[in-house]
Amino acid sequence: MALNLELNNKKEQISRAAIEGEKLLRRVFSHDDNIGARSTLTFGEPGSCKTAVTCHICEHFMYAQPSDKLFWRSSLNSPVQFTKLPKWHIYVEKDSGIRFFDRNTSKDITDELHKKRKITYFKTFHQLYSYAKPAVCNAVFFKDMHLKNVFEDNGSIQWFRFIRYLLRDFNWSHVFLDEYQEMVKAGNNKRKWHEINKHSDDITRARKSNVGIHGNCHQTEQIDYRVLTGFMIVLQLYGSRPFKYNMVSKSAIGALREPAIEYGAEGWISEAGHFGKVRFTKIYEPPSRSFEARIVEEYENIKKCSFCGRTYIPNRSDQQYCDKACKEKAYRKRKGG
Repeated sequence: MALNLELNNKKEQISRAAIEGEKLLRRVFSHDDNIGARSTLTFGEPGSCKTAVTCHICEHFMYAQPSDKLFWRSSLNSPVQFTKLPKWHIYVEKDSGIRFFDRNTSKDITDELHKKRKITYFKTFHQLYSYAKPAVCNAVFFKDMHLKNVFEDNGSIQWFRFIRYLLRDFNWSHVFLDEYQEMVKAGNNKRKWHEINKHSDDITRARKSNVGIHGNCHQTEQIDYRVLTGFMIVLQLYGSRPFKYNMVSKSAIGALREPAIEYGAEGWISEAGHFGKVRFTKIYEPPSRSFEARIVEEYENIKKCSFCGRTYIPNRSDQQYCDKACKEKAYRKRKGG
């Protein structure tokens, strides 16, 4: 862990900020059953190294706490980031339709990864947890549940449920949510609004558990305010904006140096009424081979409702309708009602 400070004419002030920053960062990495794990949320504009900071936290736990299990959430249809880490393995929920493609050639490399034993398939959360290895970045891809009134699930519902599953016991584990705004986007309504509400309660509950939750996104206004207030520690990197729940000023954020390979990335870290300055000297280079995950419909276990045309996951092979309401409406229509 390299925490450095930038010297200027206000040497004492900067030194105090660096000391406080290091103290707060050590709290992120604390491993005390009496205190529990801490949750973190990292903000910054594209190129601010927010994913690199998340990788940094993940890699720290790989070596400092080798008995902890680490789970990583990735965006679909964009370069996966977990391959920048020294140890990783992919877990895919069965019937999810998740396939992996080389971004340079557009070739489907799923079978190739499977032959190299880089992919494991699972059916239940219990299987996933038992298969996952400690001290390895376990990159998980859940299926889209195709729930009614949920727009663009892409695995988010299952992530909410899996985090809830982890909170049921006191085993030490950590969840890393890259591009977190895709899961808890501000302005969601109907069913997704209620799912996010339950997830926000889980974020708060995590304070009393040994499950660390670490998310990153571009700006605070992108995510639902109910989730934002549940995180304990906030990291603000280059290009982030101040917000009312935080004491770091606009001028302090504006003075942050732009990330560079030779310097690293700096930012402000805060918890409650305390804040300080930190610098991460390791910038993770892109992997030699870039690939992405996509949901390919023909590999999903889905059907189209015979009445309304909605896509759904069937409970049995002869199921024709997405729910009981459509089945009853179709029956009345056939009877002329």
